[in-house]
Amino acid sequence: MTESPILCSIDLDAPGKQVGQLQVPRSSNMAGWSNQYVPIVSIAGGDGPTAVVLGGVHGDEPEGQIAALNLLRRLEPAQVHGRLIVIPCVSMDASLEYSRLWPSGANMNRSFPGSPDGSPDEQLAHFLSTEVFPRSEIVVDMHALEFMAASCFTELVAWLTRLQELEPDDRYRIRFRSNPTILWQKRSLRALSCFDTDIVTIESS
Repeated sequence: MTESPILCSIDLDAPGKQVGQLQVPRSSNMAGWSNQYVPIVSIAGGDGPTAVVLGGVHGDEPEGQIAALNLLRRLEPAQVHGRLIVIPCVSMDASLEYSRLWPSGANMNRSFPGSPDGSPDEQLAHFLSTEVFPRSEIVVDMHALEFMAASCFTELVAWLTRLQELEPDDRYRIRFRSNPTILWQKRSLRALSCFDTDIVTIESS
């Protein structure tokens, strides 16, 4: 197997709180050889399981990025029984442009499992798939959805329908926080919760 071209500036197995970056090689109009830097933080406080938290896989979904950054600001190794690896913004260039897609047009959520010889998004996906995810017992990938967009809502309903066809242990579980004073949120999320209580959980914010 070809070795990943991505460099990680921290030791993912070391104790304590480490703040670093993933160096993703790329070529641009400004430079034939350059890099994209993706932030990564590891917080380890002793023996226990490892969890990975991802935000900003889609650049136009800031909620997960903000939640991940807030978590990193507040959490210290003494509060962690195990290890937490957080990448608060996976798609940096897309986030800077408030775009779902990378400037290349790549949808990072469709780049997995990736390839060490592929495009930058595929190389990053490969590094996550081979170096980060195997270290963890659980991966939390935070996304946001605009229910006012009918096409998005329709797609989510279709996705939930497909989930119901899987065995219970193989299903993803998604949790929504809603504002009950906003009528469209209340109606849309209540409708989704009727699919399967094991798949959709609604909380009031």
